[in-house]
Amino acid sequence: MDTWWNPPWPLDWQRYYWAARHHLHGLPDGMVWWPGRPDEAQTRQWLHEQQASSEHLHDGQRELVRSLAADTYGAGRRGCR
Repeated sequence: MDTWWNPPWPLDWQRYYWAARHHLHGLPDGMVWWPGRPDEAQTRQWLHEQQASSEHLHDGQRELVRSLAADTYGAGRRGCR
């Protein structure tokens, strides 16, 4: 089960996080994107905005954003897919 299945922040934020994570790592087997989901460009922009305003985020959100940023920009990765 996802540790953040019931986070203390808005569901829309969690959906963008989920989309960004899965643009980076691919969807788990058997899962499909939901209609109207954020595309790769939208999730990149969202991640940039979250990093720029991280002081306004919950501690858990900051940790999730840091993890995504490390996956996106660290270890020579090109970013979302």
